[in-house]
Amino acid sequence: MLLRCAAAMAVAFPLGLAVAWPGVRWLARWLFPPGFQGLYYNRLADPFILKIKFALIVALVVSCPFVLWEIWRFVAPGLREREQRAVRGWFGWAVLLFAAGVALSVGFIMPLVVRFFLGFQDEWLTALPELRDVLDMTLWVPLAFGLVFQFPIFLLMLTRFGVVRPATLAHARPYIIVGLLIVSAILTPPDVISQVALALPSWLLFEATLLIARRRERRDAGMDTTAPDDGDYGLDLYPGENPNKGA
Repeated sequence: MLLRCAAAMAVAFPLGLAVAWPGVRWLARWLFPPGFQGLYYNRLADPFILKIKFALIVALVVSCPFVLWEIWRFVAPGLREREQRAVRGWFGWAVLLFAAGVALSVGFIMPLVVRFFLGFQDEWLTALPELRDVLDMTLWVPLAFGLVFQFPIFLLMLTRFGVVRPATLAHARPYIIVGLLIVSAILTPPDVISQVALALPSWLLFEATLLIARRRERRDAGMDTTAPDDGDYGLDLYPGENPNKGA
């Protein structure tokens, strides 16, 4: 499995090299206001090293479906049929939330952060953005948003399999919020804007997850007999069999 995954990344790596500098130019035009003169670098090896890093990230993204498929083929034989259905359903939501986190960071958060800091320029101060700093931000901030947006999937799995109850999560809300702030501070650049921009949607996702988990708990307990099944919306937030069906 590992060799096949490595081979897939090796096949995609030349594509990453081909799109590295066009991708950097596109990011610079997107992040910086009109009239931006370009990026600078102080270390001679920076363009080469950062191009390799960018190509590796592209290769990982392109080969990700094949890698995930290989992981699934390795894990699936050890799961029961009901567990396989649950994992397949959650996987779709995980991909959607990861894409939403990346889109939010690239489309809104990073341009906002960059233009905020460029606003400190005046006749005495001129910004000279370095290639290394800009690429590090554009590679790690979207990844941080995508990973933190997996938090609802993790909580739903815990409540679905009975590891924790929604009431426990509600009681621990202050600690969870503090934890989200700490994780946001670790995963984002050292500025308050990007940290709050990551922590705020994470908190909203937590509250939405808590509502879904409570609804499911009431339905499983037979307290909410009028609530439609998730399937009525063409969407199964908790894949697998409903314990109340056939009762």
